[in-house]
Amino acid sequence: MQNLNQLPEADLIAYKAQLVEAINTYEIKKDEIVKTSNGNTYIHIITEIQKENNSLDMSVYYTIMNGRLLTISFRYFNKSEQVENEQEKDIIQKIEFYDVERPQYTILSETYKLTMIFMFIIFIILSIIVFFIRKKDKKLFNNSIQDRQLKQYNKFGGLILFFWSLCFYQLLLRVIDIDNASKIANMEFYTTAVTIQSTILALIAMYQIYITVRRKQNTPKKIIVSNIIFGVSGIIITIARIIYAKIVPLEIYTQEYFEQENSVLLFNIIYPLIWILYFIFSKRVQVYYYLPERRKKKIAKDTKSV
Repeated sequence: MQNLNQLPEADLIAYKAQLVEAINTYEIKKDEIVKTSNGNTYIHIITEIQKENNSLDMSVYYTIMNGRLLTISFRYFNKSEQVENEQEKDIIQKIEFYDVERPQYTILSETYKLTMIFMFIIFIILSIIVFFIRKKDKKLFNNSIQDRQLKQYNKFGGLILFFWSLCFYQLLLRVIDIDNASKIANMEFYTTAVTIQSTILALIAMYQIYITVRRKQNTPKKIIVSNIIFGVSGIIITIARIIYAKIVPLEIYTQEYFEQENSVLLFNIIYPLIWILYFIFSKRVQVYYYLPERRKKKIAKDTKSV
């Protein structure tokens, strides 16, 4: 949007007419275009506003500078005062505006580029790891088994792969939490609790990354136990933070703080519970982990009967 002082006269008159029409709910006593000696241009409108038994005169100057609509208003409650007084005119004449060059934001900032490159590298690394895991799984599979569902469940994929990927995300979140907590001052209990909780959850995430790809019969049990520890430790430490905030109130412990802690508490219940139930009842888990090579022919038969 152009500055008002850059518009041609015809556009100024049209813009003034639109502005007058927009505020015609009040009695307009005067409207004009004012140009000051320092190069500013205003649309000046004087209106009378009736309020019960009293009236109020408003003298408003409208202008556009640096792409923004600006208003300068003067209110006159005393009818004996002259609306167009010299003091008002002097103020308008002395107001200075400066052109501000807005920063040109590129679509991709340097930080965003680095983040995207890092995420791309991580994606490539995980894809390579998954490729070799699946290649290993294929060697272990009995080729005489023709059941399509069994073949599909024998691959490292589905929600097992999704859970494994989430472990990397959880690890990244916990590292960020520890870093953010270290920057908080005058909240020793909170920062210590967050650091302990995040460290525990980071260690659990690393353990789950390692254990999930191991095709052993006791792997689901280990994952279930680690998720129980995930939930219990998170619940205990979060409740401890909430209790401490109630006992030792600080200005930072607002309603928003407790809502955030309740969200964390809910996450520590729901997230591990979902994966505990999955690793107990999932057919893919039963096929992928529990059944050794010598029983795969029997599995094929059982799977067809399901």
